Amino acid sequence: MLQGAGALLVVVGAIHLAITPHLMRWLSHNLTARAYAETGPASMLNHVVVGVLLIPLGLTTAFAAGPAQEGARWAFAVELVNALAVLAMPATLFFTVTGPMLRAPAFVVAMALLAVASVALLVAVFALRPRTASPA
Repeated sequence: MLQGAGALLVVVGAIHLAITPHLMRWLSHNLTARAYAETGPASMLNHVVVGVLLIPLGLTTAFAAGPAQEGARWAFAVELVNALAVLAMPATLFFTVTGPMLRAPAFVVAMALLAVASVALLVAVFALRPRTASPA
């Protein structure tokens, strides 16, 4: 499950990077030149940074899956931190994004993938949590 969630995160990162030129083209055609000059660079930065960061987040999630299953505490810590970071993404977006952006196809797909990945990560992480030895 952790490897699958990691793969989903890589896919979401790739989607984010792939949609960036389309978003920029859409913004340039639908905003005034002044509005685009003010929001275009921030939108480009946002999409590129988030896309780039999602890829290593997914890769570290997948990489640590085996060691976490074997009980390695470092891998469990990586998985827990990644799971909480991924959970924060759809939760934050849900409470901050409003209006027609919520219905944009790319946004809906990305939110669905992030939601699936966050639930899968949390379930897997808590199923693998290190257990302390019970006293004999």
